Amino acid sequence: MDPATLFMIPGILGGVVLAAFLRRANRVSPSATVPSREAAATSAAALSTDVINIAHIKVAGIGGLGLVAMAIMVAIAVPEIGRALAIGALAGGALAAVLILVNRPRA
Repeated sequence: MDPATLFMIPGILGGVVLAAFLRRANRVSPSATVPSREAAATSAAALSTDVINIAHIKVAGIGGLGLVAMAIMVAIAVPEIGRALAIGALAGGALAAVLILVNRPRA
């Protein structure tokens, strides 16, 4: 038997078992109502730059770092957000340089 198949079969079976378990758990404990995609699409006419806010992501280990990395990659990929990100980085760098020069001790 192919070595890849030895890994794929338990992975697929485990995925099916996990999906069945999660489906059953979702029926037992109802969660909060989530609006449909159509309702969300009609309420937001255009893509807002407030969609991505990494300030509230808890960076706990590799998983949190991965979330931050993905938020940055998506922010760069969306043109409007990428422009705002570039302007913020340039303005932040300029402000940092000004603050360093102003607060430098005089000899």
